[in-house]
Amino acid sequence: MGYYTRYTLEVEYPTEMSRRLYELAIRAETTSYDYSLGDLMDDQTDTIKWYDWEKEMIAFSLKYPNVLFVMTGVGEEHPDVWRAWIRNGRSVSTKATFTFETPKLEVVLPLREDVEQIQRNKIAEERAKLMKALETLKEIEG
Repeated sequence: MGYYTRYTLEVEYPTEMSRRLYELAIRAETTSYDYSLGDLMDDQTDTIKWYDWEKEMIAFSLKYPNVLFVMTGVGEEHPDVWRAWIRNGRSVSTKATFTFETPKLEVVLPLREDVEQIQRNKIAEERAKLMKALETLKEIEG
């Protein structure tokens, strides 16, 4: 069977020389699946089993000095999302972390100022009913 991942690639080039190298590189076949960098960058690949992606991209980066390759992978199992940066034969990667941004609740879900007063009024009404019932009981027993 195997594990499928969707790969996408971004390329950054800090100098004119590395930009020209990149223009050559984008046409080059880079993977064991015969995808070009252009295919990966344009999201023209499907999910694939590319177990040697890091080794191949490290080797590829040696051919194009100072070009920064940024590979993002989204695996078939949640939450397998990662990003790797490859340049000059070296690679560093990190897994994605997911956070939730808390909205400004005081704006979108404001407190109702009248709720507490309404609750106090209901409690007072219930208390008055209980007191009246208690007085009635005392009169009956009495």
